[in-house]
Amino acid sequence: MEIRRTEDRGLTNLGWLKSHHTFSFGDYYDSKHMGFHSLRVINDDLVAPGKGFDSHPHRNMEIITIPLAGALAHEDSTGNRGIIKRGMVQRMTAGKGIIHSEMNGSVSEPVHFLQVWIEPEEKGLVPSYEEVSFDWPKSDSVTLGSYRSKYEPKGPSRHGLAIHQNIDIILHNRAEGKFQFDASNNGARWVHLIHGPFTVGCAW
Repeated sequence: MEIRRTEDRGLTNLGWLKSHHTFSFGDYYDSKHMGFHSLRVINDDLVAPGKGFDSHPHRNMEIITIPLAGALAHEDSTGNRGIIKRGMVQRMTAGKGIIHSEMNGSVSEPVHFLQVWIEPEEKGLVPSYEEVSFDWPKSDSVTLGSYRSKYEPKGPSRHGLAIHQNIDIILHNRAEGKFQFDASNNGARWVHLIHGPFTVGCAW
């Protein structure tokens, strides 16, 4: 078991952007924290009103965006555009190449979001976009995204976003109590704490 504490993460501070990096990203490099299995990036981003990331390219990555507060405006080269807020989650398959922008959708309030990058099971996928909504305040535990092979029929996933990698992304929303997960059969688990206290234990 490894614990990655908040204060140990990397930080990019550009004034309009404050981004904490769980793994190496951009100018932040730590050879001991390059990712976790197919999980490559967890960035905790706070973007000032009216600011954001202008159009830029990505390739061969599943990019998952989870708004925590505020509004995030998205536009990409596949023709998708819109605004996502808390209670929504977005997946962009960069595949063989996509160009997109992410801007704060408000001129008065900051936007706070998590962005998660996952290496896909196969390179060169057709770029695609998906978003789903869920009832965060009332959801005790919800699967935000789960595995979807490129050979499966298109359409809404039975379990949140369709992700082209053999993983699940699960949001636990509990003021108190416990949640359990199975780490048997060589299953790897990464727990990212958004806020509040957290105690982890093992039952053998």
